[in-house]
Amino acid sequence: MDVSKLIFSQQKLVFNYNPFGGLRQEEIRDTIIPHFDLDKMRTTITSKEVSLIQFLGKKGRGKTTHLIHLHQFFPSAPLILLDRNPNLSFLDDLPDDLLFIDSIHHIPLIRRIKLFKKTNTVIFSTHVSRSLEASIAAKEIMTIHFKGITAERLTKILRQRIQQSLRESNQVFDLDQKMVQRLIKRFGDDYRGILNYLFDEFQT
Repeated sequence: MDVSKLIFSQQKLVFNYNPFGGLRQEEIRDTIIPHFDLDKMRTTITSKEVSLIQFLGKKGRGKTTHLIHLHQFFPSAPLILLDRNPNLSFLDDLPDDLLFIDSIHHIPLIRRIKLFKKTNTVIFSTHVSRSLEASIAAKEIMTIHFKGITAERLTKILRQRIQQSLRESNQVFDLDQKMVQRLIKRFGDDYRGILNYLFDEFQT
């Protein structure tokens, strides 16, 4: 796919950087198209209506981005971004009020349940539902599903990223909807796959 055909404008667009690359945490708020009602979610967390909130979906669906963005409204709470085989010694010193944990499946089952029991509120991302674990821990759980894609939503996401990367923010451009549909046909709702592909195409 020729990215120059995806983005069209009567003006010559000049970019400060590749619009499809990774974002710094402070850039997320300016580019994200929220998957859920942020105000309602913040109220749910503050009021402690539920103890566990899981962002559930396959890899590349935007769970981590949303978790990081939501955490920005609760900066005093720990944000833990886990990789494979993490050093789990940090679990012994966590506060018991509010936690944000990405890829919670990297914590062993028994320690997850123990964490759920001792912590008032945990917001986490996962590929597999932790509802049974919540039941064992006697905690109520809310699930936010990260699944599905529409041309309208993908267009908004791409437009936000492109807009932020332009050297002159007042430049007018549009996206070819046939090419947007081709991206969806090829990658489905794998947003990360779409962005990685466009990043490589833009580089060339």
